[in-house]
Amino acid sequence: MIVDPWGGILAHGPLHGNKILTVVLDFTELARIRQELPSLKESFCHSF
Repeated sequence: MIVDPWGGILAHGPLHGNKILTVVLDFTELARIRQELPSLKESFCHSF
């Protein structure tokens, strides 16, 4: 399951078994959320 900072479900997999989930991130939205949530101001993106 992939969840946004407000608890909204962005993607979910099956109840049983494994599945790879992907979502497209809106980095402008992430920057706005980081301004609203002080605990996320120090966060930064890692590329793997």
